[in-house]
Amino acid sequence: MPLSGPLYSHPYVGLAMHMPRRLLPGNNERDKIVVVAEKKAFETTQKLNEFWYTTSQAIVQSTFEVQGRSLQYVQNTFQDGIETLKSNIDASQHWLQMATKTQDQQAPIPSLMESSIEAYKRNVSFLQRTIEHGAETFRSNTEVMHNLAQTLIKKTQEQLETSWS
Repeated sequence: MPLSGPLYSHPYVGLAMHMPRRLLPGNNERDKIVVVAEKKAFETTQKLNEFWYTTSQAIVQSTFEVQGRSLQYVQNTFQDGIETLKSNIDASQHWLQMATKTQDQQAPIPSLMESSIEAYKRNVSFLQRTIEHGAETFRSNTEVMHNLAQTLIKKTQEQLETSWS
């Protein structure tokens, strides 16, 4: 039994099912609407792609800034720690040399006390610098993340405005 009715009376029925609408013969006004809709869809897709590109660029840039500051903090802390340890070792070696040279057993005790106090001061100073640099790094990283959040909010608002226009 052959198919009948207005839907099946078109000469290109079998082929029509597999062709884009704009290629089918028919209503010119419909074709214009389809072309305009496709153009708008393409423009919207381009705007979305641009939005995601700029957004991801902002995220990557902020991530590298945070990572760079954090790495610099770790390197500085490590170097500062090594310098503090070197100072402590030098002071200990100096004290040991003095203790072995001195015949009087009373003389090294004040020197040992001074050396211990100086080592303690160096360690406290190192700890203070580490905490200060850590707080500074944290503040800088927080500022970067705040700026990133503001950028993302702005880009999202721009995207929403262009999507609805």
